[in-house]
Amino acid sequence: MTIRKKYSIVDIAAAGGWGDVRTVENSYMKADSATKQRVVLME
Repeated sequence: MTIRKKYSIVDIAAAGGWGDVRTVENSYMKADSATKQRVVLME
């Protein structure tokens, strides 16, 4: 699901039919090296 990280978690959950964003966060959202690097570099 890393390709959808730029979208709001609320929108992702609604599009997937999930009523709770925690389902998306716990089951589908995964860390990736490119995003971690942007966080560290504050980009």
